[in-house]
Amino acid sequence: MSNLEKLKIEIESTYIDGYQWETMIENYLLNLIMFQFKMSTSLSSNQQNEEQKIDEILNSFRSHFWIEKHQWFVQCYWILADTSSIIHVYTLPYAFSDFLLHR
Repeated sequence: MSNLEKLKIEIESTYIDGYQWETMIENYLLNLIMFQFKMSTSLSSNQQNEEQKIDEILNSFRSHFWIEKHQWFVQCYWILADTSSIIHVYTLPYAFSDFLLHR
């Protein structure tokens, strides 16, 4: 898989972490040029904790690796609900044909 140059993924996950993706790419996908993704996860219903968690997720994609080395930029869309919230994190420009606002 080390010759892979383009990767486009769409996943629902229990955990989104740019640092883990960075480690995986630097160790196993050395030739990766284009990385496009859309990841979604649910968060607990405590709004203050949700905002902190969203900041943590976005900060994990703000390292030198993401911003300067590869210029892979991410954005999020957050849906606040009564029992839990959904966060969608995706690369820019948006590379998918659909964007579901509800799960």
